[in-house]
Amino acid sequence: MNLQEFYDFIGGDFKDMMSRINNESLVLRFVKKFVDDQSFSDLKKSLEEKDFKKAFVAVHTLKGLALNLSYTSLVEVSSKLTEYLRNSDTKVIEVDKALSMLEDIEVVYKKIVLATHEIVN
Repeated sequence: MNLQEFYDFIGGDFKDMMSRINNESLVLRFVKKFVDDQSFSDLKKSLEEKDFKKAFVAVHTLKGLALNLSYTSLVEVSSKLTEYLRNSDTKVIEVDKALSMLEDIEVVYKKIVLATHEIVN
């Protein structure tokens, strides 16, 4: 799988990414580093512990990474949870609702991680 095919498969925007960083080998380095980021695991752990402030930071970071890498599908699902958890100290968070949004993120996240391992240098 080449980089263009990877972006097509994960629901990303290859054209946008290349318009910002017009160097496929550099983009590939960033793509491969994504799997080392701990934001998703931090998000899961924080939600399990019902620490909504930490969960917000983790999902906001994950969304930021997705924006920087033009992972459109991940931006879309992580944005929903980011906004839901925003100002969690001043509103009631329904754990089941947050966990449902996490499931949507996990599907997309796992697809990206699996596809990352299929990229040909």
